[in-house]
Amino acid sequence: MIVRMICTDLDGTLLRSDKTVSRYSLEVLKKASEKGILIVPVTGRHLGGIPKEILAQGVRYAVFFKRCRII
Repeated sequence: MIVRMICTDLDGTLLRSDKTVSRYSLEVLKKASEKGILIVPVTGRHLGGIPKEILAQGVRYAVFFKRCRII
């Protein structure tokens, strides 16, 4: 099987209970990104709520919450 993309939730999955990312997780994301695998964080947070350490691992796409107003 060829892995081309990793989509991961943040809270309770990639982030620890104290909202930090482990060194191991960052290293895995970095290695995957270096192999050309897309890293896609998926969260109910807004874009600014995605930790910069995660975005720095070669993230080009993210699924996040954007508040919109319905008129």
